[in-house]
Amino acid sequence: MAAKLEPASERRTCLGGRSIVVAVNAGDTHARLSLEIPELAGHLIEQVSWSGRDWGSSFAPNSLGAGPLEVELEAREGLVVEAAPL
Repeated sequence: MAAKLEPASERRTCLGGRSIVVAVNAGDTHARLSLEIPELAGHLIEQVSWSGRDWGSSFAPNSLGAGPLEVELEAREGLVVEAAPL
């Protein structure tokens, strides 16, 4: 049975010392997610992309401080970001 996700949610995995965060807005309106991920403080956060994928939402690279990771998504949109140690 698949996990039921809220209209706006996130999932995270770690690969080789880097974390991947996937945020999805399955709702019909704009959503803002405030993700508390304290173990990523001091990491560089960058949007992940690949050939053929055009994102409707964009994310400017930045260094994550002690606060939350803020993500804004349009309706029915998703975003993938990578967190790497500085």
